Amino acid sequence: MEMTIAASLAASFVDYAEERGVDRGDMLSAASLSEADLRDPDGRISADAYGAVLDVAIKLTGDTGLPMRHAADRRLDHLSIVGLIVATAGPLSEVIPQLNRYVRLVADIPLRHTDHRFELVQSGAETWLVDTLPVDLAGADAIEATFASFVSSYRQAEPVIPLAVEVTVTYDRPVHAELYEEIFRVPVKFRAERNALRIHPRWVNVTDRDAKPYALNLFIDHAETLLVSLRETATFRARVEEQILRELHRGPVARERVARDLAVSERTLHRRLKDEGLTYAEVYDGVRDRMAREYLKSDRATVAEVAFLLGFSETSAFVRAFRRWTGLSPSDFRQTLI
Repeated sequence: MEMTIAASLAASFVDYAEERGVDRGDMLSAASLSEADLRDPDGRISADAYGAVLDVAIKLTGDTGLPMRHAADRRLDHLSIVGLIVATAGPLSEVIPQLNRYVRLVADIPLRHTDHRFELVQSGAETWLVDTLPVDLAGADAIEATFASFVSSYRQAEPVIPLAVEVTVTYDRPVHAELYEEIFRVPVKFRAERNALRIHPRWVNVTDRDAKPYALNLFIDHAETLLVSLRETATFRARVEEQILRELHRGPVARERVARDLAVSERTLHRRLKDEGLTYAEVYDGVRDRMAREYLKSDRATVAEVAFLLGFSETSAFVRAFRRWTGLSPSDFRQTLI
């Protein structure tokens, strides 16, 4: 499944890194990108290409927090139609539904257990904004950049009252942890149970952050056009993979279940995959192979836990499958990463 990123986001980061002394040509060359690839504000580039740009910029500056700085320093409404929608949608309760519908236009990364990337969760008197983006798939830098963008955008609108009063993330404390203090200015808990911002009460039910209906409707019309285009360019394989990924943790994902979720018959599912030179079994195996490697690379889950996350009923069955995919046991695969 090819994940894509808004070309406007990549263009902004390239400009930002260049301002900090990184050679523009080095970044584009490493990602096999041209200036034309970045020119269209509604264009798309692969997530791998964007990752290559980040890697070069980080290596040449020695600053692992550079993507997070970029997110904090560049307003989202200057980067994407999604930012313009957020800026005109009004209070946070209205912003989140719009974000959930259109965030794929910024980063088209599949979710797992939900259709909504962002959730407002009430816990007693506290309100949390939870990001459900899978860290093992997208990387910790995607979470920290998103939160930095949220916090900085609200700070620009209201410098005195922060959006968040606490930040929790599921990953380890990064090398650039001091940047979290600089940007968030609130307590941060690493290796927590979820990636979330505890929202300041002032922003929960605020009514003075007015929507701008005329501008909002114009932006939504454009975003809908882009969303349709994004869906149409996705391969059928990518759509099948997304459904498998969403249900994988529940156990084996039957072909008939995926067909039902995609609103097609099993025969149509078989035919459309065949048109792309694939079978359902190959796609299913491919998803589990890729996710097994990602889980094992993260070193956060035991082999037994990885087996469970991939829908295997027994660890031994997972080990046999992983040997078939890679020629290695899960433990030996982890040793190759050391």
